[in-house]
Amino acid sequence: MEEKIVMQISTALAELKVYEDHCVLTAKKNAVSLLITNKFFAGDKKFYYSDLTSVQFRDPGLITDGYMEFEYPGSRSGNSSGAYTSENAIAFTKKDLEKMKEIYNYVDGKIREYKNKGNETVQQLSPADELKKFKELLDAGIITQDEFDAKKKELLGL
Repeated sequence: MEEKIVMQISTALAELKVYEDHCVLTAKKNAVSLLITNKFFAGDKKFYYSDLTSVQFRDPGLITDGYMEFEYPGSRSGNSSGAYTSENAIAFTKKDLEKMKEIYNYVDGKIREYKNKGNETVQQLSPADELKKFKELLDAGIITQDEFDAKKKELLGL
């Protein structure tokens, strides 16, 4: 079964395909990439949102391109010139700014979603529920009457 592409963009140097749980950055091997980066490094790099720590984004300036760079443990963040040489970044011009912002917001949201999955709060039991749980432990012989009485005083604030 082929995965559904949520969004994608193609620039002079790379193509970025965005999926539900990951994205794939493909560096293009062409004359433009050779001229700008001084090397051919074509190929795919897959980034799972669950592995990413952040995504860096810079708008294009008057004379510089913008870029989006994926960061994960062990990766090295770049700067605007790094967008041309980093295998973790895609450079773009003003004409692609709105689409890149849309992609950035989606990816950043997915990273946050994955990070928050591990931070879900555990529901607290009420003192009455806690007391019931300890009574069951007492009845089962797992704790002593003294331990139960001590916990009861603690839970009831006595």
